[in-house]
Amino acid sequence: MDNQQFCFIICYNDTAFLAECLLYIGQLIIPKEYTIDIITIAEADSMAAGYQAGMKASNAKYKIYLHQDVFILNKNFLQDTLQIFLQTPSIGMLGMVGTTKLPESAVMWESKNRVGALRSCSLNTTDDYFDIPIKNK
Repeated sequence: MDNQQFCFIICYNDTAFLAECLLYIGQLIIPKEYTIDIITIAEADSMAAGYQAGMKASNAKYKIYLHQDVFILNKNFLQDTLQIFLQTPSIGMLGMVGTTKLPESAVMWESKNRVGALRSCSLNTTDDYFDIPIKNK
């Protein structure tokens, strides 16, 4: 395992979205002595199958699973993420959005208890921030 590597694993079926996603990744500040890798999975049978293939193909300690239409705005995302894992080693996984209570439909987006840091312009709402403000440093 490479303890000083981040790997972005991106499932995609639209090259325009993928290009935009990669543009944002290219703007991230990489912590000193760390490297990044990017694995793209085209036309996976399912998101889970694509992510599993990416996971097996990477030896990076820090794996970041993205949909093709996720654009990371915080340029310090990698350092901020690294700090969380280094300060609290018992944490094994982070997510950007979720819910404190799953609705009966089991669809997170339908929950009134959403949490996380997400700006959405492609869902039923525009500029959803949920309960945590997005910070750009």
